[in-house]
Amino acid sequence: MTTPAQRRAAATDAAKKILDDTKGRELTAEESAQVEAHLKEAESAKAEIDAAAARAALVARVEESAAAVNAGPAPRPRGLSAPAVAREGWLEDPMRGFKSHRDFFLAVKQVGHGAKPSANLKSLSARFGCQADGTPVLQATAGGDEQGGFSDPYGGFLVPRLVQPGVLQVGNDGNSLSAYTRKVPMASPKVAFNARVDKDHSTSVSGGLQVYRRAEASSVTAKRIQFEQVELNADPMMGVSYSTEELLADSPVSIAALLEAGFQQEFDAKTVKEILNGLGVGEYLGVRRSGALVTVSKESAQSADTLLWANLIKMRARCWGYGSAIWVMNPDCLPQAMGITQPGSTIPLFTQNAQGVTLCFGRPIIITEFAETIGDLGDVLLLNLQEYLEGEYEPIAGVSSMHVRFVEHEMAFKFTKRCGGAPWWRTAVTPAKGANTLSPFVVLEAR
Repeated sequence: MTTPAQRRAAATDAAKKILDDTKGRELTAEESAQVEAHLKEAESAKAEIDAAAARAALVARVEESAAAVNAGPAPRPRGLSAPAVAREGWLEDPMRGFKSHRDFFLAVKQVGHGAKPSANLKSLSARFGCQADGTPVLQATAGGDEQGGFSDPYGGFLVPRLVQPGVLQVGNDGNSLSAYTRKVPMASPKVAFNARVDKDHSTSVSGGLQVYRRAEASSVTAKRIQFEQVELNADPMMGVSYSTEELLADSPVSIAALLEAGFQQEFDAKTVKEILNGLGVGEYLGVRRSGALVTVSKESAQSADTLLWANLIKMRARCWGYGSAIWVMNPDCLPQAMGITQPGSTIPLFTQNAQGVTLCFGRPIIITEFAETIGDLGDVLLLNLQEYLEGEYEPIAGVSSMHVRFVEHEMAFKFTKRCGGAPWWRTAVTPAKGANTLSPFVVLEAR
C-alpha cells in the first residue's frame, strides 16, 4: 500500500512528465485535464500528510502532559516560603498556566510596553515579587551577559522602530485678522481707490456738502465734495528652501507637501504681523502706524501691567463702526480680562455666545501671539477692519528647480505671493458733537 507521500510524489512526477513531453507546443484539452487531475491528487495527498502531522503533534502534547502529571509537582524554588495548604491549580502546572515559554515571555514583554498583566502572570508575580499596584517586577537576568533589547549594543539596535506617518507641528495661531479685512480686487500691482474726505463732521458728514432750511425765494450757499486717492501696492513675499535629492527619494513623508504647508503658515503669520505693525514701505501699512489711530489713555495711578473695566469701556467709546469691530489681545491679557466684572456686580464682562465665541461688549475677541505682551502699547486693540483694505494680486504659488544647486544634487523650492494692505483712513473722525475723535483703530496706552 502506497503512502500519501509516495502518492504525492507520483502525481507530481506524472504532471511534470506531461509538461516536459509537450514543451514547445500548446497542451490539448485532454492533456490539460490530465495535468489538473494529477495536481488534485498531489494536493489531496498533501492534505493527508498535514493532517497526520497535526495528529502526531497533538499526541505528543498529550503524552508530555501525562508525563508531567505522573512526575508530580515541580520542585519549589529555593528561598520561597512553604506553599499554602489550599494550592492554586496553576501551581500544579509545570508551565504555570502558560502554553509555552514563548507565551510567558510575550506576556512579560506586553507588560513592559504598558499592557495590564494577565491573571496567571499576576499570580506568578505575587509569589516571586511584585510592586504595590500588583504589577510584576520584571528584571533582566542577574548575570548581565545576555543579549537583550534593554541594551542597544547587545540587541537593542536589532529591534525595529515604527515611525508613524506625518510630522508633528505647532505652527502659528493662524491668520486670524485677514478674515475681517475688506477685500478689494487688484488687476495690477498698483491700484488707486477714490475716497471722500469726510472725516470732519462738525459741518458736513459727506465730504463737504451741506443742506439748509431756506425761506421762500431765498438762496443757500453752494457746497462741493472733496476727494482723495488711496493707493494699494502689491509687494512680493517670498520664501526659499532646499532639500537633497536623497531625502526626497527616501523619505516616506512628502517633503514638498511639508514645505508648502509650512510656508503657508509663514505667509499667514507675516500677514497678521503686518496688519498690526507693518511699515507701509515694501509691506502692508499696519493699523498702529495709521494716521487715524486713536490711543486711549490709561487710568491715573493705574498699576503696571494691569487691565481694567475703565480701559475697555473708554476704548469702546472711541471706536467708529463698533458693530463690525473685533477685540485683539495677547494671550497674556486673558487671565486678567476674564476676571473683569461689570461695576457693582459679579457679572463677568467677557461672555460666550451659542457658538462658543468669547465676546466683550458683544464683539468677538481674537487672541493672537502677535499682539504685544500685557502692559505694552498694542497689547489690547479694538479694530474695525472693514476700514482696512487688503488685496491679492498673485496668490501663493510654489515652484521647484533642480538647476539652482545641480552640482550639490539638491532641489530648490520657492514660494511667492504678491499682496497689499493698508487702512484707507488718514485721520480720525471729528464728531459733530463731543470732545473726542472716533476711529476704527483704537489702542490702549502702555501701562
